[in-house]
Amino acid sequence: MIWDDRLTGVVSFGNPEAFRYNVTVELGVRIREILSSCLQVFPMKRSVLVLLSLGVTSFAAAQIVSSPQVNGWAKASTSSWDWRYVPSGGGRGSHNYHWAPIGDQSKGVSVSMPLNGTTGTQTETGTYFSPSYIAKCWGTNSFANSATQAVYQFALEADSTFNPTLNSLDGASVGNDVLNEFFFSLSKDSDVAVKITASSNAIVGFKNLTNGDVYFWGYGSGTLSTTLPGGCTYELFVHLVEGASKDNYLKQSVNVGSLKTSVTGALTVTPSSGGGGGDGGD
Repeated sequence: MIWDDRLTGVVSFGNPEAFRYNVTVELGVRIREILSSCLQVFPMKRSVLVLLSLGVTSFAAAQIVSSPQVNGWAKASTSSWDWRYVPSGGGRGSHNYHWAPIGDQSKGVSVSMPLNGTTGTQTETGTYFSPSYIAKCWGTNSFANSATQAVYQFALEADSTFNPTLNSLDGASVGNDVLNEFFFSLSKDSDVAVKITASSNAIVGFKNLTNGDVYFWGYGSGTLSTTLPGGCTYELFVHLVEGASKDNYLKQSVNVGSLKTSVTGALTVTPSSGGGGGDGGD
């Protein structure tokens, strides 16, 4: 069988693979010859033709936010203990005793939070006393970045159920810990808007890590609308901590029953309009 290519005049007998190789090589040579002749006729179009020969057809504008990164986790834990009269030490023959809490059960689960992802619901259940006591929490975030706008959104939630039956020397607790830190850099001055809605047990903040400027930091909600300087790295900080406990020996209790807290928020970055600073606070 004869394979004939009318463009290059390359002929291969009985071997299709060899034919395809020869055609590819010859076509590459012909394309370079055509481009070379075009460059001689149109010298001002050299850069365009070179880009076309490399297959470059479009350019992507630089994204407004660079080096986005998330550090975070969701942790749920439970613990139980009882108070016992134990020796205080002091060597052989010592008869000194004191009351001390002795751990009975301690359980915990922890998972990190990825950028553009979720921790999933993390649940831990204490079973040393009954009824069981439960800590449950989760965190999620999303990030979109373009030349004209960057948007970071997040949500954190903690939920505890705690009402165990305890004797006079017993104690137990549940705890939730959800952290969300978002880091990013700006090459140019940019406008930023931050809005965080949080319960009073959440710590929220926003600061410039390069020069140390703190725009807001504290418990509860936070807002910000200002122009940020370029050439700096920034941190958005959100930490939700929630728990419940009861110690009958100490006669102390916190958040017995059911408790649910949450944090939601968003950060938006756009090219600077040249308007200057704004305000922050809650």
